[in-house]
Amino acid sequence: MTTIIRNLYVTRVAFAIVWVSLLVTVDPSHGSTGVFGTALLIAYPATDAIASAIDLRREPTRAVRALQATNLLTSATATLLVAVLAPQGITEAMNAFAGWAIVAGSIQLSVGLLRMRKVDGQWPMIISGAGSLFAGTTFLDWTASQAAALHALEQYSIGGAIWYGVTACWLTLAATRVRPVEIEQ
Repeated sequence: MTTIIRNLYVTRVAFAIVWVSLLVTVDPSHGSTGVFGTALLIAYPATDAIASAIDLRREPTRAVRALQATNLLTSATATLLVAVLAPQGITEAMNAFAGWAIVAGSIQLSVGLLRMRKVDGQWPMIISGAGSLFAGTTFLDWTASQAAALHALEQYSIGGAIWYGVTACWLTLAATRVRPVEIEQ
């Protein structure tokens, strides 16, 4: 299970790096994110839905499975909302991101707490979930410029990538650590 989670987290870090690298090329000066920017905005929650589906298939714990199923549904809904709302404007897209970040962050925080006993390195995931929850509240009723919105989303993605990277490293180190063998007397 730990190897699957670690590999999923490494993939999420790689995706975030590529996503941010592409998002910085979007020019919002003409009043919209355009087709490319909209596609990127749609891709972000869609990727979370895919990651939740992968995690859900591998997770043995019923409580975590229920949370991951909820996150899958939330992320899929957010993907559709962003697809519908982004062409209308950044405020609408940011509101969809806000709701998704709040719910997904709450779920990530909860999953981290539930996994603490069985999987190493959950503190970064707990912190990341809390950060997502906080970021979502700052995205609500977005009134700043499109450029500021895109910059906020870049920071959000980079923050998540850092915490996923820290957790992946932690899991890798934990897997290589030699555990003492208990000797029966």
